[in-house]
Amino acid sequence: METSLPVGEFTCPITFERVRPPHPIVKEEGGISYVVQGDYELAFQTVLRFADASELPIKGKLFGENSQKVVVRDAAGKPAALSGYTQGRSENP
Repeated sequence: METSLPVGEFTCPITFERVRPPHPIVKEEGGISYVVQGDYELAFQTVLRFADASELPIKGKLFGENSQKVVVRDAAGKPAALSGYTQGRSENP
């Protein structure tokens, strides 16, 4: 059995829901700031709207189990970005 899925350019406004929100902990060590968090759950949904007017709804959940990031600062010392990793899993029903 073959299923034909839409392909090509699309737009997709996405919405997130915090099912179990993250609780970030900021740690300072040797002048470096770290952000650590875990045990959180986000749900998301979107509809891929293709140029040919076809649509494909998508829903899922993201489970954050371990996120560790370092705060990147600009020349003035102000936070400019986060760099690091997040481990977890996703479910797409």
